[in-house]
Amino acid sequence: MNISTKFKYGLILNTLFAVFEFTIGIVFGSLALISDAVHNLSDAFSMLVAWIADRLSKSTADNVNTYGLKRAKIIGALINSIVLLVISLFIFYEAYNKFISPQETPGGIVAIIATVGIFVNGFIAFIFRGSKNDLNQKAAFINMAMDVFASVMTLIGGVLITFTGSKLIDPLISLLIGVILLYNCWEILKEVIEILLETTPKNINVQIVSDEILKNSCILEVIDLHIWSLSSDYLVLTTVLNTKKECLENIDLLVQEIKSHLQKNFDINHITIEIRLKATRHLE
Repeated sequence: MNISTKFKYGLILNTLFAVFEFTIGIVFGSLALISDAVHNLSDAFSMLVAWIADRLSKSTADNVNTYGLKRAKIIGALINSIVLLVISLFIFYEAYNKFISPQETPGGIVAIIATVGIFVNGFIAFIFRGSKNDLNQKAAFINMAMDVFASVMTLIGGVLITFTGSKLIDPLISLLIGVILLYNCWEILKEVIEILLETTPKNINVQIVSDEILKNSCILEVIDLHIWSLSSDYLVLTTVLNTKKECLENIDLLVQEIKSHLQKNFDINHITIEIRLKATRHLE
């Protein structure tokens, strides 16, 4: 299943279930259901943004956007993390109000809707499984997996409400869902900020890359080595290499050999190398 189809299925299923769950939550006055529905709606919005960003990121490079629009995925992830933050704060506020003025909640209805949510969110999480390199798909999987957990907690809450009649269980479950949202928001936002600040990717060690380049007998020194991400699945490297004079005759072959080696061993997509002749000092 391609990325576009994954987002399409996820968007449709998540939106339909979220609208259904939100309606039931309003009718029966369950903040836990409303909170979970808002969470699901935020995931539907997140998938829509991620889908659009994914399509934009595939745009070809031109004289204006020389790398294309690969950063569109990161902007999409940034928007999604901000939305998650706002929604989690809203849920905390509503849960606080329910602690102040507790209301009756039908535990049976909450449990039934939560069970449906487990299956819907579980299926969506399943189709996004294994998406570790793409931040948009990774965010979609994490959100859906957390939605399954939230639905399980809502189901437990519904059962507890049915047997205990406690009015505080509903806002307690809502707070837990809010914490889950906040955690998701932080995990995504942290990675987005690292990419926007052009920090070295976590899976790359600059010193190891430098040492690997120096294994080539023609290279005397690696300077100005920079590695950063345009998006979560597109790495860029630039460097200046001081080279032995006798290697200059086959300079194009040398550069291509180093590029191929780095691409194969470190999954770096775009590599720019400047070659310089190492200055030597002769004793008279």
